[in-house]
Amino acid sequence: MAWVKDHFQIDEDLSGSGEVSACQEPSTFVGQVSRLAEIVQKLAGFYGAAVPGWLEVSSDETVAAFACADQATGLAAAALAINILTGMPDSDRDKLAKRLQQALRPWTTPLAKAASARGIPISVVAASERPFLALGHGAKRRIFWKNFTPDTSYIATTLSTRKDMTSRLLREAGLPAPRNVVVSDAQSAVRAADSFGYPVVVKPAATDFGRGVVTDNYNANQVRKAYELAAKYGPVLLEQQITGATHRLLVVHGRCTRVSKFMPASVIGNGLSTVSELVESTNETRTDHLSASGVKIKLDQEAREILGRQGLSLSSVPSKDSIVLLRGNVNRLTGGTAEVVTDIAHPDVCRMAVQTASVLGIDVAGIDYVTSDISLSPKETGGAICEVNVNPGLLDVDEVTRSLIDPFFPRECNGRIPTVCIVTKANQDKIIKNVLLALMGPNVSCSDDVQFWGEDKGAALPRRTQAVMRHPFASAALISCSTQEFHMFGLGTDRCTLALLEKGVPKDIVAALLRISINVIMPALLYQEMAKEPLVTARMGNIWIAGETAEFVAADFAGWTRQVAPDKIEISTRLGSTWSIVHAVASEDAEIMVAAGAALAAPMNRISESLRLL
Repeated sequence: MAWVKDHFQIDEDLSGSGEVSACQEPSTFVGQVSRLAEIVQKLAGFYGAAVPGWLEVSSDETVAAFACADQATGLAAAALAINILTGMPDSDRDKLAKRLQQALRPWTTPLAKAASARGIPISVVAASERPFLALGHGAKRRIFWKNFTPDTSYIATTLSTRKDMTSRLLREAGLPAPRNVVVSDAQSAVRAADSFGYPVVVKPAATDFGRGVVTDNYNANQVRKAYELAAKYGPVLLEQQITGATHRLLVVHGRCTRVSKFMPASVIGNGLSTVSELVESTNETRTDHLSASGVKIKLDQEAREILGRQGLSLSSVPSKDSIVLLRGNVNRLTGGTAEVVTDIAHPDVCRMAVQTASVLGIDVAGIDYVTSDISLSPKETGGAICEVNVNPGLLDVDEVTRSLIDPFFPRECNGRIPTVCIVTKANQDKIIKNVLLALMGPNVSCSDDVQFWGEDKGAALPRRTQAVMRHPFASAALISCSTQEFHMFGLGTDRCTLALLEKGVPKDIVAALLRISINVIMPALLYQEMAKEPLVTARMGNIWIAGETAEFVAADFAGWTRQVAPDKIEISTRLGSTWSIVHAVASEDAEIMVAAGAALAAPMNRISESLRLL
């Protein structure tokens, strides 16, 4: 892995003066592990939102804390960092680098990038070549796979995969679709072709991505050869061929959002190079997987068959400007190209696309429509729908956002639920947690309530936090932990709505929570200890002070609470509003809980009711 061997870059980053979190002292071995673990993730292509990671280093029984995507990537990054720092063999290093890239793959997909750009939390449900990703927390959490959404039904997927069934349903709904028939052998295919009239299309009856599709079959011999190819993928369908170019109509939740004209994989002759050389030159700018630059063209048996039909071979030298076809289908995954023509598509075409998706019950559909002129109505051209896909290729991150994310996470929603974190020097008093639960309202999932079946010992904090965030009914989350737990494992989430700190909490934890929390509540004494810290000064507008004294009145805090009578607590905000609440005993805990209620914008009656639990 070239990026792993860039030692100059690694040394430069390690010696830099960038911000280092707790347990990341660069002078120690674990500090070097922490810094380098973050560096190799960036070099491997990960720049998304991160949550605290962890790794125990057995050499001196200390802990390296660093930011990572999840536990799998954290462990892989740490193992690679240790390998580099200890000078292990390059062969081991390459294996570890591949392991890290494998772990990071789900986080570099277009869906993950689009969600990260919106600030939507991501978790990997199942890591694979095509991973399952969950977006959002609690009751807002949704699971996606490839371009399948939570609204993509199994029935719609099954119907669209069966091309003969799809065509019949569309014709019965009055939509234009060619006649077709499933054939059991080559001779049956020839008889069907004779009945339909040539040319015909021969293709697998239930595959995707253009595999085994052969168009322009003009005689019985070509039909037999096409049948043999298609039969490798299962049952074979013979279909009327529509004249014209194939267009992909993208429908997203009842709207036709894009129309693209597809062209099959091909090269253009220059009068000097062979077909093989032309393909090699074309592939130099393409990739192995679907991308904006296109997929590499494969010179396989299917390509040779298509060349033979044109009287060519791989060693032929096509004349200048002649177009040489290399596939019988127009799929981008087999090297085809696409041109966006949405602006000139006739409105009837777009209406037909929306109706087609609705007939089959598909939320995000790619409809393949063949026509001689996309600017004319199907009634004028005789165009027809040859295929419907439930997993259409999406062009870029913006289209992924519009098609997959926006319908489930509107622009004002980032998929997060209110999350309150309370950190204390020791185990938190259950009474305080009960007050917070009452303040936060119904359906709050609490980290202390998490138990994993069949496990006797308590789980690490990040694992409990993630379980809380995955609760399907949770409208809010409460995470409570000791300072020791926070130091040892990290919090396990990249953002909090509100953090509550008691006096005596270490400065590094205060700083960490100030970085990720929208609001932080701290006792006046704790603030006094940290008042000169740059981060505290910078985030003053997000800090609530409990137990305010005269010196804080002029400060630009988010708000403050103070005892003004034995049974009364006053709440003030930097906007100038002040109100009070009566409680039997105006204690320090009561001041903190009132500040929490105000920061969470809880109704006054709920704050009063919750204080009764103290």
